[in-house]
Amino acid sequence: MAYTGKFIITGPIGSGRTSLIQHLSGLGYWCAQDASEEVLKNIKSRKSYAFNQAGIDLGKELYSSAPSEQACFFDGGIPDIVANARQSNDSGTEEYEEVARMYRYKNPIFFLPYWRALAGDDVHSEAIATSRIMERHLFEVYRDLGYNIFTLPRDSIQERAGLVLSIIGGQKDND
Repeated sequence: MAYTGKFIITGPIGSGRTSLIQHLSGLGYWCAQDASEEVLKNIKSRKSYAFNQAGIDLGKELYSSAPSEQACFFDGGIPDIVANARQSNDSGTEEYEEVARMYRYKNPIFFLPYWRALAGDDVHSEAIATSRIMERHLFEVYRDLGYNIFTLPRDSIQERAGLVLSIIGGQKDND
């Protein structure tokens, strides 16, 4: 029997988070893609109240649409929007934190640290610094919300996925 629950895989840009989610999806697990990418199609700045509010709304929608009878993986979650709001000094941060307390995910949270090798050669030092700051905000938000954080090692996608699945006890059922 496969483990059930809503699990978050989080980390800053350049951590391999989205690639891991795509791999898990390819294995047949229900996965929600990064909500911020969808929001950015309509709102161009990550540092705005409109972006964060739209991210919260989409995060709640994704959370509610996840099936309850299987393991579900989220490419970031509602707490990621809280971290973004903290980084951008958004006036709605307290409101977002309250939403994050209401929409709880399963422990542990899988945290992927920034990995310079994944970012590519054309990354500017400003982008690296921004990713490092977001990394700190993400870690602090999840800790402040009372989650257990498991930091995944810098390893292949297959190894990272195998570790995630072994930790949650999930083995894909052969129906």
